[in-house]
Amino acid sequence: EIIAIDNTYYIRVPAELAWVRKVTNEGTEDFDGKTISILNDLDMGGYEWEGIGNSNNPFKGSVEGNNYTIYNIKQENQNDPAGIFAVIEVQSHLSISNLKIDRAEISGNAACAGILAGQINLKSGTTLNISNVNIQGMLNVSGCFSGGGLAGIIYGQSNAKINIETTNVSGSMTIFYTAENNSITNTGGFIGYYGNPNGNIKICDRS
Repeated sequence: EIIAIDNTYYIRVPAELAWVRKVTNEGTEDFDGKTISILNDLDMGGYEWEGIGNSNNPFKGSVEGNNYTIYNIKQENQNDPAGIFAVIEVQSHLSISNLKIDRAEISGNAACAGILAGQINLKSGTTLNISNVNIQGMLNVSGCFSGGGLAGIIYGQSNAKINIETTNVSGSMTIFYTAENNSITNTGGFIGYYGNPNGNIKICDRS
């Protein structure tokens, strides 16, 4: 267990990031109004990763990477939205900043998928800021109706706003989906589906 100091949880070892995932997915803590602050490079190679947050218990906190790197994270065969963060929900103001992700592999079956986040939902009047995030990895999923290198889906209610700055995504992406009944597949190098929020995306790159 990690004890918050001034609403900030400090992450120094991989097991502490796994604890964040555990309490979020169990519904014990959603981190609303709190910050996850990373204080070391984290090698997640020893974990069979399940994304942080799910449809019933989304992650609602901010993330400060302090320019450290999460690397060797691998996730396979997750049917919920797939990503390092599976489901994020913005309740008021949420930021993800100064974070590096290297050698990430997201694969298997997922309805929507992104390396950073499978799905991000913004409540009415809320703001999401993503800045100085650098991602290198592989996205290889089937059964996916919305996939992107950064996020599979970003969806906001009325007056929601998103700002993405100085954020880069590199690596390979393969999305398989069999469309039936005139359904639509949304695929983007950066974001698979971007719905409703007003936004600014600048000084960003996908390679």
